[in-house]
Amino acid sequence: MDLWDHDWKNLDHNQTYGTVLDTIWEKIKLYNASSCVFANSFVRLDMQTKDVVNYLIKFYQNAPNTASKIQALDDLISAAGTEPLHHKLQPLLNSRDNCIYIPTTSAFKQWTETTGISHWIIVGAHWGVCTHDKPLGFNNLKNIKGIQLYSIPSCTLKWVSSKETTVASLDLLDYRRDNLKWHQVESDLYKLI
Repeated sequence: MDLWDHDWKNLDHNQTYGTVLDTIWEKIKLYNASSCVFANSFVRLDMQTKDVVNYLIKFYQNAPNTASKIQALDDLISAAGTEPLHHKLQPLLNSRDNCIYIPTTSAFKQWTETTGISHWIIVGAHWGVCTHDKPLGFNNLKNIKGIQLYSIPSCTLKWVSSKETTVASLDLLDYRRDNLKWHQVESDLYKLI
């Protein structure tokens, strides 16, 4: 979620944000993901990656009526902005068929019903705003019946400087202090309860 092309300083590892993306890919591989949904708000429309094309095919081309087609395009345009996707996402998005961009909660609900996938891991930046309050954030997705939501601390970032230049991965205190209730499933995996 919101993995833009920035290189913030990562306080935890004294590495760049790009290195955190490498960690995300390695962790996601462990879970053998059957679908990768990207919810990058404010992304430039000229970023014609395979996930956006998949969105247009699934939600526009297969729409049951003209109103649904208009809604799919409107959702895509409404979520657009000026941010470029992180350059490390390009090879992943353009090489895998199971990647899709979904800009709205309702489209995500439809995607879960279509695919039958009920377990979803949400990772990205920033913990307090993006992974919680955006359309595909925990606060919206927790209301979708039949799905379970997870978070990987080492793959989710939080700001640790007031100027939003330094990030760190989450820790146990972030989950304890959160307004949502979490259960630790594994050392690096939490489930929303």
